[in-house]
Amino acid sequence: MLLARLFHLTGIVFDLPSEEEWEYAAGYKKWVGGYKYAGGDVADEFAVYVNNSGNSKRSVGTLSPNALEIYDLSGNVSEWCRDGNERKKRIRGGSFRSSEKELTITYSDAASADVGSPTIGLRLYIRKK
Repeated sequence: MLLARLFHLTGIVFDLPSEEEWEYAAGYKKWVGGYKYAGGDVADEFAVYVNNSGNSKRSVGTLSPNALEIYDLSGNVSEWCRDGNERKKRIRGGSFRSSEKELTITYSDAASADVGSPTIGLRLYIRKK
């Protein structure tokens, strides 16, 4: 698995976020301001999605980050979470092909864990030992 290989190469423990961790990072200001998307309430300011993507991904950071200065948690590519089972894993955030509904902080979906897709990526973080 990719994470085990990264650990073997670097000695650093990388991980995928749980859905709860992803939602916290995406909705950091939500707990204070009640934002709909990761960063605010206007999708076009924070998310690459079906209405503004031209049906393709963009480079990371072309739109505004959220309060934690994390880019593209809503839109661009959906992100794998470690939740789910061997057949289906949870994905969050929506992609460049998603509707506004799929970009919201609370929207959750699942995808087959063994099939690649141009609309799904991953965001690793360093887990403290």
